[in-house]
Amino acid sequence: GIRDIGVTGVQTWSLPIYMSGASATLNVAPYYSWHYPVAYFQDDWQVNRRLTLNLGLRWDYETPVVERYNRMVRGFDFGAASPVPVPGLNLRGGLLYAGVNGVPRGAFDPDKTAWQPRFGMAYKLFQSKPLVARMGFGRYFIPTIEQGGTTGFSQATSAQTSTPDYLPLAQLSNAFPDGLILPPGASTGLSTQLGNSISFNDVRRRLPYVWQYTAGIQYEIRPGLLIEVGYSGSQSRKLQVSTSLSYLTVDQLALGTPYLSTVVANPFYGLFPAATSRGAQATTQRRNLILQYPQYSGVTINNLSRGKSWYNAFQFKLEQRMKHGLWLLVSYTNSKTMEAVSYLNSQDTKLDRELTSFDTPQRLVVSEVYEFPVGRNKRWLNHGLASRIVGGWQFNFSVVAQSGNPISYPDYYIYGNPALQSGQSLNHWFDTSSSIWGLRPPDTLRVTPLRSPNIRTYTEPQVSAVLIREFPIHENHRFQFKLSAFNLTNTPLFGAPNTSPTSTLFGVVPITQTNLPRSIELGFRYAF
Repeated sequence: GIRDIGVTGVQTWSLPIYMSGASATLNVAPYYSWHYPVAYFQDDWQVNRRLTLNLGLRWDYETPVVERYNRMVRGFDFGAASPVPVPGLNLRGGLLYAGVNGVPRGAFDPDKTAWQPRFGMAYKLFQSKPLVARMGFGRYFIPTIEQGGTTGFSQATSAQTSTPDYLPLAQLSNAFPDGLILPPGASTGLSTQLGNSISFNDVRRRLPYVWQYTAGIQYEIRPGLLIEVGYSGSQSRKLQVSTSLSYLTVDQLALGTPYLSTVVANPFYGLFPAATSRGAQATTQRRNLILQYPQYSGVTINNLSRGKSWYNAFQFKLEQRMKHGLWLLVSYTNSKTMEAVSYLNSQDTKLDRELTSFDTPQRLVVSEVYEFPVGRNKRWLNHGLASRIVGGWQFNFSVVAQSGNPISYPDYYIYGNPALQSGQSLNHWFDTSSSIWGLRPPDTLRVTPLRSPNIRTYTEPQVSAVLIREFPIHENHRFQFKLSAFNLTNTPLFGAPNTSPTSTLFGVVPITQTNLPRSIELGFRYAF
């Protein structure tokens, strides 16, 4: 016989999978520690039946943050010579590291001056009239808990995905054949980030603080009806500011854009890694070589204790305390909130005085609570089963009407006042004519403020209401039904108008609601 033997063969090919790009980053996992001891004294002293004083003193100490293994930047050495000499340039400056070469381990210099006095007073002006004067002031420090930064302790590795003649190289199965680059830590010292941008904190910074003060008079017009007029204010100091140190001086800007933009030989080329901004090209613009720290593409200093803000407000309150089931509160505030926490230009020596982004000069709030006069201990149906069935209803109501916030100005020249005297609409919120808005030429300083003093965002009154029913069950046991409606009238609020003069929507308020639409909640509560 003949036996047939068949063999079936299967051949497979493994195709390499190339990548268009890949990177991996090794990040440090810092272990920070600090202490915050506090000591305080407070006492209420009733001097006599008409005068009461409140006295206090507090001391805080925020110890500098320390990283267990000193994996932290600590400031910048402004005068140190660069470890990489560059012909024709006298390079100065470099990052410092905590605990290295005599540098302290803490992220900043300690500040033990956080003394905070507090004082309050209430004085009945007349023995026979319900007229009381109140005042108080206090100083309060603001904790910061700042770290110095981890520059040098994180490192990204990029895969080489193509050969010099643009042929595919790295494969997904072995994206990093040479392994990942380890972070240098503090080992590179003043050479860290040469050719790229850096940022660091001012180690001499101080804790920001605020002085708050208030004074007013309360007068009970008749039993249950109280009127209060007062003043409230605050002064915040040592607020933290950031600014760039990579800028051209006013005299350098005066040389003109053609001169500053002239392409010249790049002295950093071949000395700094090709992967850095400064070492990537053989040529560069002249402006890049006459900066204060040309070896970096950017230098930013943070946490400068230079900023300040201030708030002043007139306050009025009329309160009708519970009478015949009605409680009413009307409060009005006229205020102004200013700040100086940024520079219009890095070349400026003074901070720019501006309205805050949240400045709200007018605010009126009307609140009401009404207990229905039916049920137990009320005027009508106050006995028997009927009192339990129909009693226990309460209605709360509030209306808030306030000014909008100031809009931000673009970095343009503004000739005149863009605020409209009439005809303002969502499609035309301010004057957008080209006679008002002018493009600022390059290499000039900004002169336009950051925010408008007279153009504000769209606003409308907001209404909320709550309906409550209490069911007494037994002694201290109560069941409550609650129906709440927020933004009862479903009135939308919109954001700031478009402030880009090159946009077709310049001056148009986007029809995008920034507040919540009408929201109705149903709740139940059992208290015992």
